[in-house]
Amino acid sequence: MTKYEPSTIAAISTPPGTGGIGIIKISGPLSITAAHTIFKSTNAGLLNSPKFLHRKIYFGYIVEPESNRILDEAILFIMKSPHSYTCEDVVEIQLHSSPIIMSVILDLLLTMGIRLAEPGEFTKRAFLNGRIDLIQAESIIDLIESQTKTAGLISAALLKGELGHIFHCLKSELIDFLSLIEASIDFPDENLDIPSSDSLINTLNRIINEHISRLVANYTEKHHLRDGINIVIAGGPNVGKSSLMNCILKKEKSIVTPVPGTTRDIIDDTIILNGTHVVISDTAGIHQTNDLIERIGVEKAKLHIQNADIVLLVIDISKDTPILNHRIYTSIIDKQVILVLNKIDLVDEPYTYDFSIFKKGIQHVFVSAKNNQGIPELKNIISNLFSFDIKHSESQLIPTIRQKNALDFIQNNLYAAIKSIADSFPLELVAIDIKACIEKIGEITGDNTPIDILDTIFNNFCIGK
Repeated sequence: MTKYEPSTIAAISTPPGTGGIGIIKISGPLSITAAHTIFKSTNAGLLNSPKFLHRKIYFGYIVEPESNRILDEAILFIMKSPHSYTCEDVVEIQLHSSPIIMSVILDLLLTMGIRLAEPGEFTKRAFLNGRIDLIQAESIIDLIESQTKTAGLISAALLKGELGHIFHCLKSELIDFLSLIEASIDFPDENLDIPSSDSLINTLNRIINEHISRLVANYTEKHHLRDGINIVIAGGPNVGKSSLMNCILKKEKSIVTPVPGTTRDIIDDTIILNGTHVVISDTAGIHQTNDLIERIGVEKAKLHIQNADIVLLVIDISKDTPILNHRIYTSIIDKQVILVLNKIDLVDEPYTYDFSIFKKGIQHVFVSAKNNQGIPELKNIISNLFSFDIKHSESQLIPTIRQKNALDFIQNNLYAAIKSIADSFPLELVAIDIKACIEKIGEITGDNTPIDILDTIFNNFCIGK
């Protein structure tokens, strides 16, 4: 990768607001010069400008160059190229976190030929200068945005570069494979020792099994540990969906009335269940209606359900509506469904409920949302559905959705190559599929990622990181 030749950038790296410590970060060729200009260290009570050494910490004052007026006490961290986060000269100024003073100092830096950093530009420079790959860069933003300890551990594991190593090994094996078949294409009369079709197919199947299948399975099974679980509450009108939502959240999020059809739009909120981030959504009651607004709400509910990881199908067991319940259930039978049998406070013998219209062994819980009864049991069922051991680093290598989509592309192309070999198609067609896979790996690691994708990734960062 060509080394990136940047201008010098600066930004406040700590969150807005007052606090104990604020940090201003500078990166680029003018960093050390700017530090000499505005920083004076303390030496026996005298102000002086030190000769900055790599990986040294200096205590002193930030001053206005023209008036020599002290703006704040400060600690300076000096990191010289290439041994820094960005592989450039980097200066971090640690101050008292006064928004006014930090803004004044940042403005001072911007008068010295330094510009304000763009979102994620420090990390982008680390990537462009080859210190980290794109997978590690994406894991940094995931780590910053982690909302649970589990999500943080997963993102931190990816910082070590293990996933990038897997992709580089995959790329290397595919290049070796491509070399074999291209030699056969280019020199058909040279009696080269080209493996048989069965051997080529076995090699591709081994590559899929060793490098791709486990990562795809990890995403499918465990991406919720980082991305969260999407739970949708569904059911007919006036079965207690909104009351259940409020019970789970332990706050009045949804409006509850005796009038059917109160909820006409998607209402969602987040909670942490057993260390996992959960987005839970209340939806409109699914039923036939002539009301235009209700019909729109029902269609939005159905669409939302299709994107759910878990559907809580709420049933009012005080009313006998098997036809409606069966119709709703059959439309979501391919989802992970938990039956929530609500309003047990209105029934003398709730536990004799007839489950015959549902799949045998379906997960279920009896609740009274009105009395908060059965809610802990419901939360336990949800937690048990998504409980995984993440102690070992291997189990934490969970791709992002971008990486997973790329893996799907690679896997599909390798299967296409296997079919072409099995059907005795020309090896030129096999080579096309393998080359497409190698190109896609480069997009994952950042070796040849399109600029618009890079911009999208780094624009999700905060300024100062």
